[in-house]
Amino acid sequence: MAYRDFIASRASGGLGGLLLALLMVGAPAAVGQDRSDTDSVTDEAGAASAATGSADRPMIRMSFGSHALARRYPELAVWLEPEDFSPALALFEAETSAEPHGGILLLADQGQSANAPLLEGLRQRLAAAGWGTLSMGVEEASPAVMAAIRQQAAAVNPGAGTGLEEDDGVASVMIDVNDDTRKEMIDRYYLQHHARLTEGMAWLGEQGYGERVIVTVGWSAQLLYQSLLSGLPGVTRVVWIAPDFALASDEDLIAPFSPVAVLDLHAREPASTRAAAFRRAGVERFQGSVVAISARPGGRDSAVLAGRIISWLK
Repeated sequence: MAYRDFIASRASGGLGGLLLALLMVGAPAAVGQDRSDTDSVTDEAGAASAATGSADRPMIRMSFGSHALARRYPELAVWLEPEDFSPALALFEAETSAEPHGGILLLADQGQSANAPLLEGLRQRLAAAGWGTLSMGVEEASPAVMAAIRQQAAAVNPGAGTGLEEDDGVASVMIDVNDDTRKEMIDRYYLQHHARLTEGMAWLGEQGYGERVIVTVGWSAQLLYQSLLSGLPGVTRVVWIAPDFALASDEDLIAPFSPVAVLDLHAREPASTRAAAFRRAGVERFQGSVVAISARPGGRDSAVLAGRIISWLK
């Protein structure tokens, strides 16, 4: 039974009927009002649809209210418009020191907005130190894409998880597709983020920043790795904060990252295996450092992380 028919069948006339009629008219409008503050991502992949049986399955899940965030911080909002993909919100904090040093593109961990507590703290501190900082959120991938990524990770790097917490949505998705279809889904997902990274770097260049640094948090390090493989011009230095390279071995990282200086900030010592791999390859501009931060850094870690980054950039 349709919602309106159900309500009508329960109405008993008189004032009660009038109130229920008003509810029927008002409810859809209220729902529409709520949804206007939460952006529904419209970029879709035919491969994902074929794999999951859904005609309209997006590559990434519903985003975190970018329009509401832009209205809250209009003086910081920058809309990036990558070709073939929906616009992405970034927040820009101009340098406040007398001597500007360059521009920083700051990438959130998956599922975090451009103003997540860690990004907000880093953006403000880096700007105060003379670095114009553009922060970008990273929406969660759709369950279909994450399931495909997990399958590829198991094949490429057995025994290594993605580092991303599984949820019921991802765990319940079973994908029975061939390798070509799975690769197409993942490539489309990475292409979307590559387009956004390219736009972000170009925007910083348009503002006159000659030196441009990329700082990643968690899963966004994997996105940057894939983007560098595709070609990302203008990057001079890179900072990894608690990086998650689920689909790349230590040796895989050497080719795309060796042309730039890298600072690897992590909470646990095992990540030092990356430094050893870079040393064996003769790469000198790599520095790894254990930092007293949470395994998944948050706002309270921004001060110590910003201090390490600023010191390294000098």
